[in-house]
Amino acid sequence: MNILYLIGNGFDINIGLKTRYKDFYDYYLSLDPTADNDQVKKLKSHLKAKLSSEDKYWSDLEVALGNYTTNFSSLEELELAYNDLNDKFRDFILAVDNNKLDLSNFNIEKLRNSLAHPENCFCRDERDRLLKFYGNWGSSDCDVKVISFNYTSTFEQLLNYQNSSIRLGIGAHHSSCAINLSKIIHIHGKSDIPLIGLNDKSQIANADLREVIEVQEYLLKPLLNKMQGHRIDSDTLQYIKNADVICVYGLSLGRTDGMWWDAIAQTLLSKEAKLLYYAYDDEIPPYRVQWINRMKRRWKETFLNSTQLTEEEKKRITNKIFVVNRPTVFDICVD
Repeated sequence: MNILYLIGNGFDINIGLKTRYKDFYDYYLSLDPTADNDQVKKLKSHLKAKLSSEDKYWSDLEVALGNYTTNFSSLEELELAYNDLNDKFRDFILAVDNNKLDLSNFNIEKLRNSLAHPENCFCRDERDRLLKFYGNWGSSDCDVKVISFNYTSTFEQLLNYQNSSIRLGIGAHHSSCAINLSKIIHIHGKSDIPLIGLNDKSQIANADLREVIEVQEYLLKPLLNKMQGHRIDSDTLQYIKNADVICVYGLSLGRTDGMWWDAIAQTLLSKEAKLLYYAYDDEIPPYRVQWINRMKRRWKETFLNSTQLTEEEKKRITNKIFVVNRPTVFDICVD
């Protein structure tokens, strides 16, 4: 059986890292502006105004960047602003990543067990359904892969991952079944080369620049990956296609990563795979079962509406999606 995790910034935030976009904005706007060019000055002025008014416009840096392109009249103007923003973001995330984790502050065994057994954080009924599904593989070994949407090396540090397989545990049905972590992949690059951008050209708001190939090479993440020639994106698409259980943690279902939601949806359509989505809705108390059920339905709809599926196709896969709210699965900080 193949288990695939898609891990987002919620993981890093949960273990105490200051990696929210708000943290970066505070850093970016605090830098010495002496050498700023005109485009950078305009960008920072715009950003300050939006943040001071508590506008949600910049809550997602990538979406906001696509919308902000209406302020550029040429490729050269975009380059001046984008290069400064990207370079400063690289400096910011490198500093975070270079501040190595103190492993004594974390329950590493819980992390390993959580990766090996994603079913454990679900209610008994859902857990039993997942375990029954696992039974299709008998006593065969289980392969786990992590696709990190983060730039930091937190998973590598926590698990002492050195590009070789790690034993995580044994199977739920058979003690002879090994569960191994085989890969950790950073789909948006690591802290030394972070990729910031959009899913496709429709998200470039400036219609005059949208079709300019050089603009697309700055802003479209699929092109940015392709230009590096590492084929990580094509590998990831294959891993999603091969997955039997896909777990999404710490990721909002944003449209700048729409290609991955479409890929997951196609996997669910093509075979008996399961999607496990870890949601966080702090407003729902655990004793409001009606609200919890409503929340699960809402997150399923959010995922389905983030894809290009037809209404009939959405109906076919909705029962393959499991949602849990506020799971403690990766709460690994030691008090």
